[in-house]
Amino acid sequence: MNSQLPDWQPTNQVVKSDKVTSTWMKVITNFSPENRLYDDSVFYAVAHSPVIIVETTNGGDFFIAKKWLRNNGAYGVIQYRYKSNGFGVRSTNIYFERG
Repeated sequence: MNSQLPDWQPTNQVVKSDKVTSTWMKVITNFSPENRLYDDSVFYAVAHSPVIIVETTNGGDFFIAKKWLRNNGAYGVIQYRYKSNGFGVRSTNIYFERG
């Protein structure tokens, strides 16, 4: 019998489920990598989507989003989709789908 508590340390790693049978879709509009308040459903979608589409107005924002996705557990294909630049406003949307 152990007489001491285990040395547990919290991590920021996403643990991927072995089996996912449901189908779903999730969208992040106006993505910002500095936003640390995404809910659990976002991180679940990141870890369990076989294909992720990043829709943005320029390639630089795509690579910023791609890096954030990989750092937060994305394993699937990350695709770029051009988004027209309405009124000079830059924005990034990320689409997750399973099914």
